Amino acid sequence: MIRRAERVAGNVGPAGTGGAGYRAVVTSEPSSIETPGVWQWLRYAYGRRLPDRHRAWVLHDVSCPTWLLRFAARILVQAAPWLIIGFVALALFVPAPIELVYLALLLGVLMSLYLTMTSAGEFVEAKVVQHGFPPGSAAAARKARRSGH
Repeated sequence: MIRRAERVAGNVGPAGTGGAGYRAVVTSEPSSIETPGVWQWLRYAYGRRLPDRHRAWVLHDVSCPTWLLRFAARILVQAAPWLIIGFVALALFVPAPIELVYLALLLGVLMSLYLTMTSAGEFVEAKVVQHGFPPGSAAAARKARRSGH
């Protein structure tokens, strides 16, 4: 089963602009999905929009069986700079054992993951809307995958 993006006309463009947009199509015909490069993926992880040629990959990213793990990876990438800053600040300015610093940072990461994972469905829907799909496309693609269509 292959998912692809299909261009449609009408009021499905980003932010209701009335322009053309894309919708999820589940098909059994083979198609190639162009994956973004490392820098493009990093920008995508931080909330930037990918070029149109990656629309099918975005839909795959938020609807494949490992979509929650992919979502968690994006959260960890977003947290990495803050963890480094937190480690340096705590290690230099707080008179505490380094194990306590590690524990504090681990607790921060776990809380961040918990709070964002509880809303993962809404966050990925916002990502597909940002890429021109109508709201609900990610959930529909996941449902279609589970049902085998």
